[in-house]
Amino acid sequence: MDPDLHEETVRGNLSVRHVGFARDELRVVLASTRGEPALVVELKGVHSFFDRGVANYGPVVAHVTEPGSFGWHLSAEDRARHREVHINAKADPTNNLFRAIARSVRTRTGESEDRNFPG
Repeated sequence: MDPDLHEETVRGNLSVRHVGFARDELRVVLASTRGEPALVVELKGVHSFFDRGVANYGPVVAHVTEPGSFGWHLSAEDRARHREVHINAKADPTNNLFRAIARSVRTRTGESEDRNFPG
């Protein structure tokens, strides 16, 4: 689990403003109610993902784990190299709005170019 991502989404009132995907890179832009990008979750080596309309859904909570049932089709070796990102509704943490499996997951401060990342 990425404690910074989890704690930041629990503590803040962050919503997903944009999900962009190009080749094998995916960016999730999280912003506060003020609108400026606060945090970007950058995934590289994306194996698979699903998005149930997480953008503009409302406040969310996110965390990073080892691949679970969503990655059942990965070999043991691939499971060891990947991480799984979950973004759930803050009001109902069991409601999976977004999941992705990627080789690397990094969080960073948002930049203006993130808003225009394909998606």
